[in-house]
Amino acid sequence: MPHRPVAVFALSDRARQEAFPAPVLDRLHRLVQVLPAAPDSTSPLVADPLAPAPLVSGSPAPESLVADSFVAGSPAPDSLVSDSLVSDSRVAGAVPEPAADTPPGLVPALVPDLTANSAVTRTPGFAVPSHLPASKPDRFSRPDRLSGSVPHLDGDSRSGLDPDLSSALAHAEVLITGWGAPRIDAEFLDAAPRLRIVVHAAGTVKRLVDPVVFERGIIVTSAAQANALPVAEYTMAALILGAKETFRRSRSYIGDGFPRGGGPGLHGSTVGIIGASRIGRLVLDRLRNLDVNILLADPYVNIDEADALGVTLTDVDDLCARSNLISLHAPALPETRNLIDARRLALMPDGAVLINTARGSLIDTEALVEACSAGLLTALLDVTDPEPLPAGHPLLTLDNVFLTPHLAGAEGREVCRLGEFATAEIARYLRGDPLQGQIHQDHLARIA
Repeated sequence: MPHRPVAVFALSDRARQEAFPAPVLDRLHRLVQVLPAAPDSTSPLVADPLAPAPLVSGSPAPESLVADSFVAGSPAPDSLVSDSLVSDSRVAGAVPEPAADTPPGLVPALVPDLTANSAVTRTPGFAVPSHLPASKPDRFSRPDRLSGSVPHLDGDSRSGLDPDLSSALAHAEVLITGWGAPRIDAEFLDAAPRLRIVVHAAGTVKRLVDPVVFERGIIVTSAAQANALPVAEYTMAALILGAKETFRRSRSYIGDGFPRGGGPGLHGSTVGIIGASRIGRLVLDRLRNLDVNILLADPYVNIDEADALGVTLTDVDDLCARSNLISLHAPALPETRNLIDARRLALMPDGAVLINTARGSLIDTEALVEACSAGLLTALLDVTDPEPLPAGHPLLTLDNVFLTPHLAGAEGREVCRLGEFATAEIARYLRGDPLQGQIHQDHLARIA
């Protein structure tokens, strides 16, 4: 029977369980051998009932959020996860015997049967020591995403990786990462001489991969496109509710009784989108089904592409001056910091709605406080700068500001889309098909 390549998980146990539930894990096991193997367990691969439940509010990103950028790449694929996972003879069939060079104790993981009380093989976890140069602790490494453990450098020795993980990495062709993953640098790669592809079952890889990964010719791919979908859906909800002044009127209803008057509504309005990123393009696609005028500001989009997108291309100043609702979908870069400053806030029409699901640093927070305090506009913010806001911050109390705790990205049942995308991407890699989420080194300077 053909030998399947070895894959190693390098993400938190909780992230693995959310992104790779049993049906997705089953498909993954048909493609690759998942190492390291754990001692037999009598518990099926399900969430630990004693573990804290996932937070209802709180989100993995973004990349806005998630590798969300001004990069004017190809349109979203027709299907995020519909690729056949077993169309190649190399991956068809049941779990094969381990290859001759597979070391003792490293055997293919068993597909868990959640309908029976049979023993299954589980992937072990490893605690993260304090000296690990892990990815930046932001929304992508929230405590609720990090419960469990991830592969790590040996806490008692800085000279190498944990022995179990090191043994598995020595045979790994595929590395599956996600929230809670350690940074992949030269030391990590030295322990993985056969590594050919990093498949990130989350959004941005900017803080995950060192440039040396690309220099060694290793492919990097991300499920940012799958994570973009819930952010786009959140944005559409924010546009519709914002156009009806829903949140201000709700607070008035609670405090003063049934409010008089109504919001202008979305019909016939002008909507400005800043950034034709993955999420920006998904929002544009949904807006085209509505009777709205769409403006787009993006330095990487030309007139012909704007025409194909069905939008009017303009600059940020003109967009701010003409739009009733403005939604931000740009990356956090030095040149985009305080992109929406006091001058551009002053350009916005009275009663404009500003939505930010991208990065808090895109808006000058002090200037926004002044504008909202004066009642000039409404702000719907899933991200802020700083994040989280300190207790007593003015944005927490203003009636025309609605805040959510960075929850727009995939969470709960949505997270399995990331594992589905990653599994489909591995199938494409094995078949030699074009990858849908590949990241190149020159992208790092322009992604969030």
